[in-house]
Amino acid sequence: MNFYSTSTGSPSSWEWSFEGGEPATSQLSIPPAIHYDSIGLFDVQLLVSDGTDSSTATKTEFINVVYNTDLEIQFMAYPRYISEAPYNVSFDNQTPGGESYNYLWNFGDGNTSTLFQPFYTYQDTGLYTVKLIATNPSTGITDTLSKSDYIYCSAGTYVNEIANENGKILVIPNPVKDKATIFFPNKEKESYSAYVRDVSGKLVWTESKNTNNYFYLDASELRSGIYSIEIKGKENYNTKIIIQ
Repeated sequence: MNFYSTSTGSPSSWEWSFEGGEPATSQLSIPPAIHYDSIGLFDVQLLVSDGTDSSTATKTEFINVVYNTDLEIQFMAYPRYISEAPYNVSFDNQTPGGESYNYLWNFGDGNTSTLFQPFYTYQDTGLYTVKLIATNPSTGITDTLSKSDYIYCSAGTYVNEIANENGKILVIPNPVKDKATIFFPNKEKESYSAYVRDVSGKLVWTESKNTNNYFYLDASELRSGIYSIEIKGKENYNTKIIIQ
């Protein structure tokens, strides 16, 4: 936090006092940035002098320090879509507080972990919602991030077979909150391109030269709404997705 004097006249010396601050005092007209490590209300005092006369001003409870209750929890997982057992997933905790926080992972199947970067094996097929709870032990503040239908474990090549046999695009999950996988028929491993457009027809995402039968869509920067997906190559496929 920065301070400066609005004293009139021609002062030649300054005596700052910052209750609860670091540094707690300064003799500069413009003191260095003051840091507060504790919550609370704090006084600020300034004594100025021109060598003959002096004056003191005190502002009671001038600084109000509160903690931000948003711990900015972030995490990723890889892989998110697994077509055969073992269903092993590595979780990457990207929370700014790092290992200074305490964590509780809920993997969506009834099991939990308190590790910072857990490696977990799902036992059954299904869609799993993953929740991460972080606690700052120095303040007691707790925050939570939940990602719905975040991990998809399928039996064998189940997802690929649905797309190939039905001849249609399959988007998992749909509605999409941040990321999704777009499956489409491609038994012969031809080269395909994908295009996502908003309701006005504007192209908002594309990827080309894919010889797999899926695309990974990052929709985290897209606004909520209905979008169209077009897969173009040897065959053309179309569908709609909802981004929440």
